[in-house]
Amino acid sequence: MEGIDDSQFVSTTRNQQKIVITFYKHYYCDELKRLVSLNVMPVTVIHDELASSTSTNLYTVGYFPTWDQDRYIMYGTTTGPF
Repeated sequence: MEGIDDSQFVSTTRNQQKIVITFYKHYYCDELKRLVSLNVMPVTVIHDELASSTSTNLYTVGYFPTWDQDRYIMYGTTTGPF
């Protein structure tokens, strides 16, 4: 088996930002799932509370999905309900 070529792992600022955004989206969805399982409030209320406590910095606003994106993740045909 040949060694891994360093050119396959080019670290750019854009790639790093994509990784960070992906991490925060997964973390956010996992947190929403956890809160929904613990609360009897409607999912939309929990989503609004979680979204309101996030950063208002324009740099980080893209890390958190909108309700439409979350609804697709939770109830979409490809992922199924959680």
